[in-house]
Amino acid sequence: MNLDKDNLPALNALADLQIRSAQYDQALGTVKKSLKIDIYSPDANFIAGNCYMALNMKVDALESFGWAARSLKFRADAYSAMAEISLQKQDWENASRYARNSLDFNRFHMGARVVLTIAARASGNTVAAISQIGAIRALDPLNHFAKMEQFLISKLEGDKQAVLNSHRSELNYQTYLELAILYFNLGRNDDALAVLELAPQHS
Repeated sequence: MNLDKDNLPALNALADLQIRSAQYDQALGTVKKSLKIDIYSPDANFIAGNCYMALNMKVDALESFGWAARSLKFRADAYSAMAEISLQKQDWENASRYARNSLDFNRFHMGARVVLTIAARASGNTVAAISQIGAIRALDPLNHFAKMEQFLISKLEGDKQAVLNSHRSELNYQTYLELAILYFNLGRNDDALAVLELAPQHS
């Protein structure tokens, strides 16, 4: 049986599987083979961007996502990823710009709205942050992130209670943890700690 070692779709699929298995170095090696075949491949560049993000290689990730964003297939997700990277760098202007670019192609993209909300709050634009919270609630009325952002802005007891009331599942400590991880992954360590301070003790 003849094996085609230069099969671009197969290499991309393998790299994607390696990412899903947290084998980021192996995935990067695989996708680099794809890029040697076609340096402009949107699929390969998007996968490479995800590899670089996982390996905390932000400059390379931005470049790869920039190439991927030229394709309609990846435009919204690639711009959202670029927004996340800019947010991690506390570059509020570019974080907002990339997030808006993402929403231009998918107004329902929750990741982009999350970035817009945090960037607005962090830069002191409370009006814009509240506007994004409203947009998120319109899409998902029970959204934990939106309720937490409202509390982080207002510090009001009523908004704190709204956060607590939204985590009423049997395994509610997991939903707190998921929200804290979201903030942590976006470079918002203080926000992540604020979430955990509200979480119930679990033994």
